[in-house]
Amino acid sequence: MGYVSAILYRSVVFEGAPVQPLLMLVHERRTTESHELIMKWLGKLCGITSPTFVVDREQAITTAIRSVFPAATVVYCWNHILADVRVSETCAIGCVK
Repeated sequence: MGYVSAILYRSVVFEGAPVQPLLMLVHERRTTESHELIMKWLGKLCGITSPTFVVDREQAITTAIRSVFPAATVVYCWNHILADVRVSETCAIGCVK
């Protein structure tokens, strides 16, 4: 099984500021090292030092961001938080995760 990690950005130079893909990484495991690779490419490509990331709370991604961009702002995706709450509520009444 493989995974795809994508770095998206909001392109403010276009009307409506659409979100567009910038980098994609296809990898076999969700490791910090895999995600550090894409973060390092992002730093080289864009020359940024303190970006803001919206993440799904995957530990390997968050750790890689903190490693490569210590000054980065990391916030959690609202949709993922809501989905986790829904699962927790449902499981509280008797389901198995």
